[in-house]
Amino acid sequence: MAITNNSDDQKLKVEALLELMQDKHCFDVLRRWTDRINIFEVLKIARAEIRHSNLLAWLLDPNENHEMGSDFLYSLITDLSKHHSYEFVDDDVLPVIGTDDAIKLLSSDLTQSQIFREWNHIDVMILLPNKYIIAIENKVDAKESEEQLPQYKGKLNKYFPTQDGYNHIMIFLTPNGDSPSAGNEDWKIYTYSDVVSILKDVYIAHQNHLSIEANILIDNYIKILENEIMDSQELKNLCNEIYTKHKQALDLIFENKESVTSMVSSVCYNKLLEIKNNYQIDFNDSRKPGVYIQFTTDMINQMKGELNDESVEVYYQFEFKPNSENGCNGWLKLVLHNTTKRYDKGKADIINSYAVKNKIAEYKDWQWKHIWGTSTTVFSEIDDNTIGEWVEQSLKEMKNYENGLQISQ
Repeated sequence: MAITNNSDDQKLKVEALLELMQDKHCFDVLRRWTDRINIFEVLKIARAEIRHSNLLAWLLDPNENHEMGSDFLYSLITDLSKHHSYEFVDDDVLPVIGTDDAIKLLSSDLTQSQIFREWNHIDVMILLPNKYIIAIENKVDAKESEEQLPQYKGKLNKYFPTQDGYNHIMIFLTPNGDSPSAGNEDWKIYTYSDVVSILKDVYIAHQNHLSIEANILIDNYIKILENEIMDSQELKNLCNEIYTKHKQALDLIFENKESVTSMVSSVCYNKLLEIKNNYQIDFNDSRKPGVYIQFTTDMINQMKGELNDESVEVYYQFEFKPNSENGCNGWLKLVLHNTTKRYDKGKADIINSYAVKNKIAEYKDWQWKHIWGTSTTVFSEIDDNTIGEWVEQSLKEMKNYENGLQISQ
């Protein structure tokens, strides 16, 4: 992109951009995070809670094929025997596992432990020797649902009652040490930073004799926890250093960077242009494609014709909204737009008569109504093929919907 403004300010911006581009060292250092292949990122499961629970259960099982035996489980018990439980007695901090219990566990044969996934919906349950049980509720992005933890505690008490000598150690695992809801203080706070700390030590002690497959999997898992789930202080420091050094150039880039939302919308629009004849699509030329891409089809134009009222518009709309993960959500909807905002029962009845399964409830003062729509799809990156496949699938669902409409001939 040529920059033609020769003002002093513009000249400084150009020089700042050039200085950033010439700083090969900062890009080389960042490649440690950006260029390496990580199987969890390739499979797009970096933040998939179920996959993390699966990996933790695998690593904690002394009899699995990770080749680290019971060392990770032993280290977890050791850490919990030192870990802050946020309970106090006479100003002394109580650990999650008390001294006597820790001695019993650490001196037992941990290879006899049994690991369960989704036992009565508990993410990970460890049945240890001497009637000790560790229950782990794992939350990566999802929030604790109402009555979830009390129900799990009830299941433990039902099948492993404390009056029969069972000891329950209940762990609430989150990336940032979130607290369980009020009344669930029996569930002790544990973080992914704690997990990584003990896993790295165990892995380093074993990595020289692990198989290639185990090495790759465990190393990748530690890296994805550090970079995706946790806040890596090293990466933060590096980014702050680079930003301080190249602030003007980076601010300029951020100001002119196209958002994921607009990029997904652009790919969607181009795909629609490519296949519009297959679906008899007519675009709304009065509105430039952006957050909304509006169009009609032959079937919808027939519907509009029967309304015989220029104040009511009917059109399909691809809609894109930014989400909290720096990506965007997208969906396709059929929209009824009353430009006068006045209630007209006759018009509502006409629209209702078209839909076999999707009818509009009676309403009074209305402006927009969504008659039909696809489910929400989350886009975290720009992939033309993925977005194109989503557009075609949405249009196929649209056609199936139209096949169920009753249009007067």
